[in-house]
Amino acid sequence: APERRARLRSRERSAGAAARSRSPCGAAEEAGVPSDAEWRARTLSIIIECLPPDMSLLELKNLGRMYGYVAYARTFRDHSGLCGLLEFSDQDDKERAVQALHGQLLDGCPRPLRVCSGSHPKDRARPPDSGSGGSDADGPT
Repeated sequence: APERRARLRSRERSAGAAARSRSPCGAAEEAGVPSDAEWRARTLSIIIECLPPDMSLLELKNLGRMYGYVAYARTFRDHSGLCGLLEFSDQDDKERAVQALHGQLLDGCPRPLRVCSGSHPKDRARPPDSGSGGSDADGPT
């Protein structure tokens, strides 16, 4: 009987250690649940295309600050020229920025801004037409 109790305790300890070694993130990833970074990218980030070629990172961040707290910003180049990524801390701020910026014409830029939700090309979703004068005539995103 004492041997059996010792074996049971040993199994309980090893089962507890195995449960503690599994990360909650690993379980979430296996279940198809997005990570925190993926969630932020999809729900709090926007891509702004067709920025003026001389726009600085600080100018981009200040543009985003007109609509809320900007947690992260960066500029990069792609087929449309200079682009910017803004990550807001609040989803309402992000939505306000998308609606206000899409289709706007900035000084020094010959084409209107194109604003997409998400920070990865496959996540980009065009905003609904808000009648702001934006046009899709210049091709797909």
